[in-house]
Amino acid sequence: MEINKNYINQFFNVNIYMDYKNKYLKYKKKYTDLKNRSNQTGGVKIIVNRDDSSQRISIKDRFISTNIELLVNQIPIEILENRKELGEFFFDFYSEPNIKDLNNNDFKIIDIIFKKITRVATQEELDFLDNILGVTAKPVAEAVVEVAEVAETEKVNDEPIMHYTYINPIPDSMRVPDLNILFSLFFSIDDQTFNDLNYIAYFFNTRELITKRLSFLKSYGIPNPINIFNKEKKMTVDTFIEINKIYPSFETIFIKDLKIDYSKSDGHKNTGIIILDKPYFYKELDFFTLKTMDIFKIFKHYKFILDCNNMNIDTDYGNYKLHFVTVPLKIIYSLKDSNFIVGYIMEIVEGYTVKEIKIKFIEYWTKNSEIIKTALHTLVEKLTEKQFLIVDFNDDNVMWNIETNTLTYIDISQRSFIRQDEVHENASVHRAIEVL
Repeated sequence: MEINKNYINQFFNVNIYMDYKNKYLKYKKKYTDLKNRSNQTGGVKIIVNRDDSSQRISIKDRFISTNIELLVNQIPIEILENRKELGEFFFDFYSEPNIKDLNNNDFKIIDIIFKKITRVATQEELDFLDNILGVTAKPVAEAVVEVAEVAETEKVNDEPIMHYTYINPIPDSMRVPDLNILFSLFFSIDDQTFNDLNYIAYFFNTRELITKRLSFLKSYGIPNPINIFNKEKKMTVDTFIEINKIYPSFETIFIKDLKIDYSKSDGHKNTGIIILDKPYFYKELDFFTLKTMDIFKIFKHYKFILDCNNMNIDTDYGNYKLHFVTVPLKIIYSLKDSNFIVGYIMEIVEGYTVKEIKIKFIEYWTKNSEIIKTALHTLVEKLTEKQFLIVDFNDDNVMWNIETNTLTYIDISQRSFIRQDEVHENASVHRAIEVL
C-alpha cells in the first residue's frame, strides 16, 4: 500500500494537540533515556527524552495494551519503524525490546490508537487511522459470519478455566473458599452484563462467547484473531493458576455492605476501622466493575498483601524498636455505588504518629527527638535493605509508642514492592528526617 506522507504531516499540523506529550512534560528531568517497563503485570510505560521535551505513554490495562498491540502491528513499517518491537512490547510487559527513539508522529499515532480503543477518538482521527491502515469497513453482520467460519476451521483454545456456580440469592457476607466461587460471585452479582463482555470468553468458552470475542478482534482488522485469542487465553489461564497457588493461604471475605468507622480516618473515606474477629484498620486497595475487571490486577492485589505479610523488620536496638505494621492474609470484597471494592486490613497500632507527638507532646518531643530520628534513619536503612521503596515519607506515616519506644511503619503502597529500580531514592528520606 502506498502511503502519502504529506497527508500524515498535514493531519498532524492541524491536530497539534497531543495528550501524552502535554500530560507528561513534568517527567522531563526524571527520565534521561528510553525506558520500557514498569516491572509489574498489567502495566507498561514508554518514555522518550529529547532536548526540548519528553513524552510518555503509560498503560495499566491489559485489555487496552493488547488491542494497542493488534493495531500497532497493522501500521505500515514505513510509517512506524518500530512496529514489530512495539507490538511485542505492548503485548508482553516483561520483554525488553530494542526500541529506537520514538518521534512526535510515532507518539501521535499510538495516541490515536489509544483513543480508538477507549472510544474517545474524533471521527477525523478515526478516518486518519483507517487511511494509514488501509481499512475498508465491513458490516458487523458480515464480520461475525466470517469469524464464525474461521472459528470452525482453525483450532481455538476452548478449554474452560473455571467452574461457574450461579449464586442466588447473594448473601450479605460470606467467606469465599476458592477462586471458582470468587469469580462466580462477581458474575452472579452483575449477571445483567454477562453476555456483553467479550473477554468472558476466556473464562466460559461457549461457542457464542468465543464467536463474540473473535468478532470483536476481527473488527479491528486483525488477520488472525484466533492467534490473538489463544495468546490472551494463555495469559489469563497462567494468571488464574498463579492466583490459585497463593489463594489457599488467604481468607477471602465478601461483605456486601461494609460498615466502616471513619472517626480516626482524618477525613479520608477509603480508610477506617472495621470489625471482623476483632477491630482492624481497613484500607481500600482498588475498585472495579465487572466490565473493567482485570485478572492481572486481581493477582497483583493478592501478591501485594502477601508481600506486606512477609515484610519483617522487627528489631530491638536496646533503646528503641522497629516494627512493620502487621497485614493479615485477608482480602475483603464489598459493594459500593455499583463497584466492587477491594480492601485489606492492618493491625491497629498503639501509639501516636510522629506528627501528633510534635504537636501534642512538645516537651516529650524536645527530650526524645534525637532517639526518634535515629530510629527513623535505621528504619530507612532496613527498608532499603529489603528493596522496599518509601513512596511517600512524612511524619504521619510512622507511629511511635511512648511506652515501648517502638517505631512502626504504617504507610504501604503497591509501588513499594515493585519499583526496586527506584529504591536509591530512599536516600532523600534521610535528609527529610533531619528537618523534622
